[in-house]
Amino acid sequence: MSDNLNENITKANAKSRLRSWEFPEGSPQLYLDHSHYRNSLQNSILINNYNDVNIAIYQEQGQTSSVSGSNLCDLSQMPALKLCLGRVQEIYLLEQAILTHQLIEITGLIGVGKTTLMVQLVDKVKDNFESVIWRNCSFYNSWRELKLELIQIFNNNQISEFEQDNLNYKLLSYLKKHKCLLILDQCETLFQEGQNAGIYRSGYEKCEQFLDYTTNLEHQSCVFFVSNVQRKSLAKQESSYLLKLSGLQESAKEILRIANLKQDEKWSLLIEQYGAIPLYLKIATQSINTLFNNQVSAFLNYQIIPDDLEDILLKQWQYLSKLEQKIMIVVSQEEQEITLETLLHNL
Repeated sequence: MSDNLNENITKANAKSRLRSWEFPEGSPQLYLDHSHYRNSLQNSILINNYNDVNIAIYQEQGQTSSVSGSNLCDLSQMPALKLCLGRVQEIYLLEQAILTHQLIEITGLIGVGKTTLMVQLVDKVKDNFESVIWRNCSFYNSWRELKLELIQIFNNNQISEFEQDNLNYKLLSYLKKHKCLLILDQCETLFQEGQNAGIYRSGYEKCEQFLDYTTNLEHQSCVFFVSNVQRKSLAKQESSYLLKLSGLQESAKEILRIANLKQDEKWSLLIEQYGAIPLYLKIATQSINTLFNNQVSAFLNYQIIPDDLEDILLKQWQYLSKLEQKIMIVVSQEEQEITLETLLHNL
């Protein structure tokens, strides 16, 4: 093999060399699966304009965890998203919010594109910070475990057993001394299911204390709290900013175009029924491709809810309190708009 390819091929490097021939370095690879995480990839963005809709194509590039001079960048838990649509206005709003707010919360339904939005934003603003850290909260068993890892990162993995007390203070001290961008993703995993919104699970209660401190102390860092569930105490924090993310607008049609769906006159109806939520539409297009020969009208006539989408809706449902679930049931049983008086009577 070495003679034929003019390269020194050994057992140790054969697998990696075969991968490099299959996917040449620098070639963009498109994925619609938003949940795929890679631990040693850094994403760059190529912005293209297609039919007046902004599309971001991500390329794999280098390592996600690095220290260069005084800059520290650990994006090892940032997902390797490949295709992003729209969100130009939202990106602009967040760029402005970073300048004046120390805590930014992004909320929205599962699949609406919160993480995707953050990946685009990080690429645009990361050079403005001394440190950029991305952490997925679902990977940790407690807030203490996450804090300890963050402090180890900031201290070049050096922290003694005697330094493991008052971790909130140590973490905040770093945010005060250095201009840091800290992204906490999938923060809904910090909260209890089936309770009033914003009730923390056991072991995560001190997270709220940390978030309160970030808005009360003077510093140039910015913490992003990305969650399906909105925090209870956000309203009383003047230095915090809330962005409630809704479905895509015109760019939602690009999802259907990429999937080669037919009957584009029916696209608007499909988008409306699925709330223009990117993940919902991607799941729907898979069913339309597989079961209905790309025919949108046939899919709409059968009023099918794909299994994957049903699982997502159930997960979102579980984060609602019993009262919220009851309200949803009452509203869904009404064919017309329901008044508050009628709603209260039926609860």
